[in-house]
Amino acid sequence: DKNTATIITGSIQGNGGTTNNIQAENITLKTQAIGSSENKNSFDIEAISANIETSGEVYANDVSLTDASELRSDSNITVNGALSGTGTVQATETLELTQAYTGENADALHLSGANVTTVDLNSQHGTIEINADDVLTTNGPVVLAGDTITAKKWNPSNTITASNSVLQAGQFGTGDSSTLDQALTLDNNTLFVHGDASLDDVRAAIADTEHQGTTYYTDKTLNISAAGSGTTAGTLT
Repeated sequence: DKNTATIITGSIQGNGGTTNNIQAENITLKTQAIGSSENKNSFDIEAISANIETSGEVYANDVSLTDASELRSDSNITVNGALSGTGTVQATETLELTQAYTGENADALHLSGANVTTVDLNSQHGTIEINADDVLTTNGPVVLAGDTITAKKWNPSNTITASNSVLQAGQFGTGDSSTLDQALTLDNNTLFVHGDASLDDVRAAIADTEHQGTTYYTDKTLNISAAGSGTTAGTLT
């Protein structure tokens, strides 16, 4: 029970340039900050049925969450190592994964922030949900299977492949118009929503048509760059 105990402490810091350890189990841990990006002072964080909440930044190496644990910051969260498990990682400002993510079968992760930045993102195993209130930047190929991504703006640098997934992007890129320069491949029952429409409205419209298979929906212009290899899908609507 995460409500068994609550521990409130100041900033948790170790030796600069080193990796330290935090293990929280069956508690709520509230702190000012964990680690320091300025001093390259990072922590391996393991949360087992626990909530970890900080008012300042979290600068982490490996992060492991178990039993729907939560790691939340009112500032920034940086994960420089492996991310795995079941739970939530939420940053009020920026969440950044600096290492490639490869999902495991047991993963069930919810990642969110005003801005979210990743490198290679491979979630063919397990499930991942990413919510970016402002900009999602993916600096590597994205491979999804049974996953969900929502972003006001999505700025990809490489290909996007999605199977049985939900993708919603208000626009691609951060300019005045929406432009997709990278190849987008949609397979099986993937729902792709581009523009300002809500997922609930689009799902209702699809249900009315009894459409089966992949669905592409947009209510605004999407420019597909000739430099990319275009958009492919089993069925486009």
